[in-house]
This record gives sequence, C-alpha cells and structure tokens, in this order.
Amino acid sequence: MRSPPSWPRFARYAATWLWLACCACGGWCAPATTPALKLTSSIGADAALRLPPALQGSPVLRAYRTVRVGYVRHTFVPIYLNRADKLFEGVLADYLAALAAMSGLRFEITGFDTGAQARQALEAGAIDLLAGTADEAGDTLSATSAYFTHRLAEVRRTGPARPTATQVIAIARDSVDRDSLARHYREARIEVFPTQLLALEAVAFGRADLFVGVATGANYLIDQLQLLQLAITNFAPFSGAPFVLLATPRQRPLLQAIDILLRHVPIRIAGDIQQRWLGSASHFRVAQQVNLSPEEAAWIRAHPRVRFGAARFLAPFSFLDHRDASPTGLSMDLLAVITARTGLQFEPVLLDNDADGFAALGSGRIDLLLSVTATEERRQHMLFSTPYMESLWVITTHADEQGIRQATDLAGRRVGVPGNTLGTRGLLPDGVAGRAASIAVAPDMLVLFRWLQEHKVDAIITNLTSANYLNATRFDGQFAVAATTSDSPWPISFAADFRSPELIGIIDKVLDSVPPEELDAIRRDWNGARVAIPRYGLSDRQTQGLLLGLAVSLGLLCAGGLYLGWSYYTRRQQALRLRDQLEFQRTLINGLPFAVFVRDAHGRLASCNPHYAAAYGDTAAALLERGRADDWERAGSGGALDARLAALARSVRAQRRACMTDCHLEHRGQDVDLFIWLLPLYGADRRFDGVLGGWLDITERKRTERELQQAKQAADTANRAKSTFLATISHEIRTPMHAILGTLELEIRSRRRPDKQSLVAVQQAAQSLLTLINDILDYAKIEAGQLSLDPQPADPREELERLLLIYRPLAHEKGLQFKAHLDETLPPAIRIDALRVRQIVGNLLSNALKFTQHGLVALEVRWQGGRPDGGTLHIAVRDTGAGIRADQQASLFLPFRQAGRDTGSRFGGTGLGLWICRQLLAQMQGRIWLRSEFGLGTEFFVEIPASPADLPSSATGHALPPEPLATPAGLRALVVDDHPANRQLLVRQLGFLGVVTVHTAADGREALEILAHHETDLVITDCNMAGMDGYALARSIRADARLRHLFVIGCTADARPEVARQAQEAGMDRCLVKPAGLDALRALLQQARPGSPLAGTARTSTSTSTSTSTSTGTSPPGSTARTRRSGTREGHAQRAAQRVGEIFTDGPEAAAFLHLLQSTSHQYLGEIEQAMAAGALSKAASDAHKLKGGAAVIGFEPVLLACAEFEQAVSHRVLQETPERTLQPLRVACAHMDRLLAALIRYAESGRAGRTGPADGEGAAGRPAVSRTG
Repeated sequence: MRSPPSWPRFARYAATWLWLACCACGGWCAPATTPALKLTSSIGADAALRLPPALQGSPVLRAYRTVRVGYVRHTFVPIYLNRADKLFEGVLADYLAALAAMSGLRFEITGFDTGAQARQALEAGAIDLLAGTADEAGDTLSATSAYFTHRLAEVRRTGPARPTATQVIAIARDSVDRDSLARHYREARIEVFPTQLLALEAVAFGRADLFVGVATGANYLIDQLQLLQLAITNFAPFSGAPFVLLATPRQRPLLQAIDILLRHVPIRIAGDIQQRWLGSASHFRVAQQVNLSPEEAAWIRAHPRVRFGAARFLAPFSFLDHRDASPTGLSMDLLAVITARTGLQFEPVLLDNDADGFAALGSGRIDLLLSVTATEERRQHMLFSTPYMESLWVITTHADEQGIRQATDLAGRRVGVPGNTLGTRGLLPDGVAGRAASIAVAPDMLVLFRWLQEHKVDAIITNLTSANYLNATRFDGQFAVAATTSDSPWPISFAADFRSPELIGIIDKVLDSVPPEELDAIRRDWNGARVAIPRYGLSDRQTQGLLLGLAVSLGLLCAGGLYLGWSYYTRRQQALRLRDQLEFQRTLINGLPFAVFVRDAHGRLASCNPHYAAAYGDTAAALLERGRADDWERAGSGGALDARLAALARSVRAQRRACMTDCHLEHRGQDVDLFIWLLPLYGADRRFDGVLGGWLDITERKRTERELQQAKQAADTANRAKSTFLATISHEIRTPMHAILGTLELEIRSRRRPDKQSLVAVQQAAQSLLTLINDILDYAKIEAGQLSLDPQPADPREELERLLLIYRPLAHEKGLQFKAHLDETLPPAIRIDALRVRQIVGNLLSNALKFTQHGLVALEVRWQGGRPDGGTLHIAVRDTGAGIRADQQASLFLPFRQAGRDTGSRFGGTGLGLWICRQLLAQMQGRIWLRSEFGLGTEFFVEIPASPADLPSSATGHALPPEPLATPAGLRALVVDDHPANRQLLVRQLGFLGVVTVHTAADGREALEILAHHETDLVITDCNMAGMDGYALARSIRADARLRHLFVIGCTADARPEVARQAQEAGMDRCLVKPAGLDALRALLQQARPGSPLAGTARTSTSTSTSTSTSTGTSPPGSTARTRRSGTREGHAQRAAQRVGEIFTDGPEAAAFLHLLQSTSHQYLGEIEQAMAAGALSKAASDAHKLKGGAAVIGFEPVLLACAEFEQAVSHRVLQETPERTLQPLRVACAHMDRLLAALIRYAESGRAGRTGPADGEGAAGRPAVSRTG
C-alpha cells in the first residue's frame, strides 16, 4: 500500500501545476525571444567526465568558449523545460551540462515562440546551434548524432471507452508527423492542441480517445500532474525523428566537435538522464505486443525465424554451460523479451570462435550478432541497435601482479586478446595494437582467462563486464583489473547486416518499450552487483517556494477535489457494474468450445470468440477492427466460408428464422465439413438487430462416415470377387469330379471285372483335381505370406531328368517332338528347393504340351557362373504352339488370368500356374519372362540364382531305383505301441517281410519285461506313449549291457527334424515317420539281420536323420515337407485304400483291423473332449498324439494335420474362445476319417476283389486293395 505523499512533494506537485498552466496559457503573448536562460542540471563539473582524445587540443573548443543554443518553447516536455524563474532544464539541459563538464564549454540558452523564428535566428548567426529533430535539418542544415530517441506512445483512459462512432486522436502542435499519423490511424479524426498538456487533458476528461506523443514527455506529465486516469497502453507503430542539434554549414566545425562529445557521453549518464525525466514506470501498461509498422510486420511474416550467432563462451552475454546445452546469458534474456513482444523466434548457430561471427554475418549464414562493441570501423559494415549496455575495456592480471599498472607496462609482455578485437582501433591500446607486445589471440573468453590462469600470458585485455563475471564465477577472484585501455566505455548492441534494417528497427522498438527498471534488473542479474539508482529531489529553496504556492491554492484545490472525487466515485461504480456485465458476456462467449460470432443488422462483425478468430488465423481484436467496415455484401468476399455465412445470414435476416445446416467447403487450403447455425437477434422493440451464429467442425465425423461407406463398398467388391472365384473354381472342380463319379458309378453297377482303362481315366481326373487343389492351396499360402522355401543340396541334372521321364512320354503320345538339352557345365549339386524348381519347370512344360498341337517342345538348361556367391541357373522352355497376343502377355502372370477367353473351356485350368511360378521365383530372387508371336509359338525364360553345394553321402545316387533287398531270415522282433491298430499293422508288415517271431507290448515297462525273458534282435517302438515312452525305453536298453546290442527303430507321426535328433540322442538307431512303407522296413530289417555288422552300431553312421516312407518308396533325408506335399497330391482316400491293400490280402482281416482303428479313434476323440472340458491340456495333447498315430497307420493326412495343429495350440496355449471352437477342426477331420473307415470296412466285408498283394506292382486307384475271399 502506497503511503500518502509528503508535504514537500505535494507542494511540488501544486507548483508544477501552476507553472505548466502558465506555460500553456501564456505562450501566445510572450515575445519572440527571451533573454538568455540559466542552464540548470544535476550533472555538474564533478561528474568526472574526461575530454575525448579526438578533441584534446582542438582549436574549435578554444574558439568557442560560449556556445549559443536556441530552442522552441512549449513543444517537447521534458526535453525542453523553461521554468518561471528563467531557468532552463530538462533532457537537453542535462546533456549540455555533461558536454560542458567534458569540454569546459559554456552554453547560453535562448527560447523562441515558433520554429520559423528559431530557424531565422540560426541563419542570421544570432545563435550557434538549434535544438530540434533530425527531420528539420533538410538540405540546408547539418545535424549531430541523436542524443535522445523520439519514441511515440499511445495514451488512453484507464476507464471505459468513450462511446463514439469515430476515434479522436489528440496531438500537440509540431510534435507528430501528420502524414504518418494519418497513414497508420486511417479511421480516426485528428485534433491538434497547442501543447502536450492540453492534448493529454483532452483525453483525461473525455474530449478525445487517444493521445499520441513522445513517450518520455507523456509519462513525465502524467507522473508530475498525477493524471492517474491516464496510462501509456502501447507504443505507436511509427517513431518520430530523434532529437539532435542543428547548425548551418558555416558552423560545421563546431557541430562536429559537439557530435564527438555527444557520442562519448557514457551510457551511465544517459541512463541517469532518462531515469530522472521518465518518471514513474507505474504509468506504463504496455501490451505485450508492440505496434509494428506494416513493413516490419511483413518482414516478420517473411522471416519468422532469425538465426543468431551463438558464441561458445562470451560470458555473461552469451555462452554454453555444457556441451549440449542451449545458449544462455544477458543477451539471451533480451531475445526472450523480443520474442514475447513480437513473436519472432530465434535459432542459435554455434560459432567456433568469436571472430567467426562477423564472417558468418557477412555471408548470410546468420542474421544477427548479440553483443558487439559498436566502433566506428564496424559501423561501416553492419547496422547496430540501440545500445543495451556499455562497458570499459580493461587490462586484467593476476591479483599479485605488481609490474603492470597502465597500458605502457605491457611493452615486451605476453598479452592475450579476444579474436574479435584484433585490428579494431580504439579497443586495444596503442602499445598493444602496435608490435611492442607479444599478442596471443584466444578463440573465446574462457580460453583467454585460462591462459592467464596457467601463466601462458602475463595479461589479458577484455571488457570489464566479462572480466568481473568470470573472475567472480569461474576463477574465485584470482585476477584483478590493473588499468583501462580507453578513456570512455564502449556501447554494446545487437548487430545485423545492412540487408536487414527492419530487424534492427524491430529490436529498437522492443528495447524502447522495455521500462528502464526491467533493463536494469536484467543487467543486474548478470553483472552480479546492484547498481544504485540516484534519486533526484528539490533544493530547500525550491521546497519553500512550493510550500508558499501550496498555501495560496490549497483552498481552491480542496473544494474542487471534493467535487471531482464524488463525481469520480459515482462514475466509477457505474463503470464497475457495466464492466462486470461485459466481462460475464465475454467470458461466456470465449468459453464456448466452438466458433461463435455476432453481426449487427448491417452485417458488420460486432463480436467473436477466439475459436472464430483462430479459424481465420488472426486475433479477435484484428477481426473486429476489420469487420466494422463490412456490410452484408462485403462480408462474403473473404472465401468460401465467408460467402456461405453471408448467404445464410441474409437468409435469416429475410426469413426471420433460425438456420442450421451441414456444408462441405474449402477453407484456408483445406477441405472441411462444418455444421453451421445462425439465429436472429431482436431488440427491445422486436426489430431485427443482427444474427448470432457459429459452427462446429465435423470433419472427423464426416470422414469416418465416408470411410465406412468406402469400407462397405470394398466389402461388396470383395464379396463379388469371392462369388466370381467360387463360381470359377466350382466349374473347374465339377469337370473332373464328373469324370470320377461317372466312371465309379459305372464300375460299381457293372458285373464285369474292373476295366483298367476306366481306372486310369479316374486316376487322371483325380490327379487333375488334386493339381487344381494344390494350386489353390499354394495361392492361399502365397496370399497369406505363409509359403516358405526349403533349399537343400540337390543335383540339378538328376532333378530335371526325373521330370523328363514324365513329360517325354506325354509329348510322344501327342505326336510332338520333344528336345531337352542340359548343359555339361551344370554343377553336380546346388542349394535349391528342388521340389519348387520341378514345380516351376513342370508347369511350363505342361503348358507347352497343352497348347501345342503339332511341332516341337524344347527344354534348355544351362549354368552361368561368375557371381561372388555362386551362379545362375538359366531355364528356357520353347514350343511351336498357338502363341500369345501382345496385348494378352502382360496379364498372364496375374491370378485367374489365361491367354484368351476360351482358353479355359478348350484346355482347362484356373490361370494360377504362371502366377504361382512368378511368386515362387520372387522368393528365390529369380525372375521369369516370355517372348511370343501369335501363331508361331512361345518361349519362357527363367533365371534362378543358386550357390554350389555338396550332396550328403546318403543322398548320392538316390534317383536310381533301389535293388530289391533280400528278406532277412530268423529275425526276432518286439513291437511296442500303445495303439492297438499300430501294433497290429506292424505285426502284419513284419510277417509279410518274413519275420516269424514277433512279440508285442503296450508300453515301455511291459517291453522291458518281455526282453528279460525272450531273445530279441529288433525293437520297433512308438516314441510317444503313456507311462514309459519310446525315448525312455531306448535309454534303458542302451544302459543295460545285455540289451545294448539290440537294433532299435523308433516310430513317430511327428516329421520335424528335432524329433529325429531327440530319437538319436535317446539311443535309437533309426526313426521312421508314420506311415512306414514296406520298402523302408525291408531296408532296416536288412541292417538288423542276425550277425549283421550294422546291428547295434548303425546309430553312429551318417544316416541319422528321419527316414520317411511313402507308398512309392523311401524319401531322402530332410524331405519331410516334400513328403507332405507328395501325399497331398496322391489324395487322402486313395492313399488310405492303398495302405490297407499293401498290408492285408484277406478281406476279413482288413475289416477287423479297420474296426479296431475306428473304435480306438472314437475312444481317443472322446478322451480329448473330456480332457478339454476338464481343462487338462496335457492329457488332451497326449490323447491327440495317440489319435495321430492311428491316422498315420493309413496315412490319412487331414487327421494328422488337425492333430498336429491341436497339439501346437494346446502346448502354446493358443486356444479359441471356447473348447468347442478349438476342437472343431479336429472333429471335422475325424468325421471324414470315420466315413472313410466305414466305407473301407463295407468294401472289405463285401469280399470284392482288389489286388492280391503289394508285390503286384500296381496300386489301387480309388478303392481298397484287399484280396478276394471265397
């Protein structure tokens, strides 16, 4: 709380009132000139100011001992003040006093009523200098440097605004440029008053809305006269010409001398002058954003980010605390103030050393330097802002150094200087700038002080501010200032290139808008010391005079004060109530989370909230300022949104009804969807008074609706594609199925023996159907990204010759010439997926045979080496068929595409083959292309990159048919399996192969008991059994010295390589994958014959991988995936029937076996369902493995795959939502197998002939191969 003013201060206010009133009212009757005024100032001869070196011994100062200075009265207060007692004081008086203290000159002051009179006196020689502004110089007068800025400010009342249609601006005569004022305040009316005081009174008492004048004068008058209802709210968007001293050409020597003196006035003195005459800072209520000129605002829009040179260490102005830290310091604090008041963003560019900043500024790599000493040389190359501080340049030494006390003592010493000062005249003393001392240039201040600390130099020269800061914060007072290098301090400013005068103008406006107290606070934070600000007061004689004046006017003031106080109180209460209502309305509108606006009856924008302004990228105040000039016709000229709002507003005005609508339009370069609403507003007399409107941004909702619609359309398209696909596939499936079912029906109802030609037709149709299904499965895997390759070492020549064995007879059957050339340079083995390579080549050969009616089909394969990782396999398939048109070739490699519309009906097929080939080659990093001419033929080219490899010894020569092995005699075998059907199967197979003595056991423990009482040569055991499994049994056998010699064969339905490794580690000699073929068993029995050298030692041989058997023989190691694919191509029903036919020659035996397999399958499926219901996942997995073992007996792959997937899902806990969903695939596969078993049982029990045994050399094609009974 402020204390009441003291009596002397109150008296001073009253006397000042009387004096200013006299100045305002009596100026017109004063004479043209007055006698010389007495210069009075607080700056006296004791200010310790020294004459600049440039003026020492100057003849001009000797010639002009008295300088006559003229000024115009009543113009700029407090720049010029003429008190009633013939005293002259003010800003100019203080500066002249400082010049007098520096030079010894005496100044004589003369006042004039008008500028014309003063100028006439100057030209006539009645005065030597004229106080004025820089723009008054013209072409005939010369001017000094500016000694005080002419910053213009806006002054308004602190209460509610005066209701008026046109803003009235009050100015003092000859104080503001009328053209600039009219250009920046276009809608306002300008009134000119004789003095600043009268102009301020007009605003204070409601006769004007705004005062524009000198900021210092306005604040001084408000403070002195206690016009508390006024406040400086902002700075004007333009500035006046600075205050200078003018002279005629004949007084140019004197003017130059005065200019030198002005430029050497210390900033400390200038700050004291400003602080004295500025008055209290409490009258400054400047908005955060300063008023900028249109040119400056446009420059900011074009350069929103300003790059400044950030020195690594120029403390305390700008430096880095850490290697990765951002710059900090006094200059950075000033940049933050500039950002807050202009919106400019500053981006640091780190400089390697201080000297690089000038080069970077000149080259355009940076736009601004933060702390530069403004020397005369540097002013020739760059622009400088208003100085924000000044500093002496000093010589710093160690605190105990006694030999350096002045600049001349540096001769012969090692002196360190900053890199940006070398060669700059004035900053370094003459003894250092010459060659009298050894100079070392440091990259930054920190390095410079470390040199001094480490005694690498004897002294350093730097500015006093940095020296004090670093000595106090980094070096604990180790150093001391020995002497100064110049007679006066140097100003420190921002610097920019000549290409950016707007930037310097913006910085000057911000620095001018910052109160001196705030600048002093920033400087004190980094100087580390508080600067005492001098206080100015009145002398005793002046105080007595003010008291006398107060006694005369006190009565009048008290009466008038009481009346004014009561009036002010009542108006204040009314204003507060009105302000509360307006604040409530403003808070309500601004708080709405969507755009809201109000337009009056004429269409002018009356109010809006920030959301409305944000939609236009502007502030609400700016929109309201522009909107006052709009009407209904011009309101819609700003874009699609404005046009839509204006049209709807006119409709609401005409119909007097609310309007709400959705619309899609482009706004500020973006497509938006808005829900717009407008309501009519009525006055108290129910007359139309405007519209209240706004909008909600519903772009996201509309986008979601459109995306839903697009998703629905995509789903419909996908559904149509699915229907097309199903129609195509059903047609392709129905054709071979018709041949299969028709032929089978004829064979079933016919009484004659089956016709082999009919069976061949059925087999070909089934093979066609299987090929179609395989293509569809490959297509599904490729689309799902699940098709993987299995590259293994393979003999390319052998793999391709196997294909030739298939396709050469087909070509001869069609009467075509078939040529094949396999390059002699083909490597003996390369690493490829042989199955997929055969699939690709087979597809191309099949197509060539299909589409060639006469002529030639040729295959050419060659090898091209030279690659770092191997070589390339080149395959070419050429035919002389119909050829492919050029416009159809591009679509051949798309799915479900064929060469012509009638191709499918003439030759069959789905159009997937070439697409699958291309996808497979893409995975192999290969490629395929074609060359064709319609009517002449087609040639397909394939390139497959591959690397040479070595074939395993077990795989060499496997392409040749194996020699029949003799059945060993006298073998004694033990079969161990917990599945009865598996045991029965193995017993039948061993009996077929000549093993007479066969014992059986249901688990490992029972097997060990049998081995303890019976002589045995061979043990065949299931790997996974309840109780002691096959692995544990094998380990027990190898641990027993009596049984260690036995040949142990494991059986499993799991074809993974890790299962084979587990069997080998347990001690098994071989591991067969169910179903085990007779050929595979015969080969193993040959190794296990009594006395065979392989018995008991075969497990250490190279053949330790899984042995996989199919109905066609034994596959090579590592071919699990290929076996699964091969089994799929043979067909599940055909394979099961063929397996039963291989084992049983008697119908009743086959039926009994199938009954047992069916019952055990039902039992295991039931146990799985019970375990899943009880949550016993391990039990369910074990039962599933048993069920898989039974299905493996007949090679029924659907159940094998379903069991494997079920086991994996259970073991990894990847279950469906319910046990029913998890069991569903297994149930479906088991139902299929149950139907197959029932059909096989009926066929076996019917006693119809199939084949006499597996030695016939022909397999059944589609029905069980059991012997005829009876």
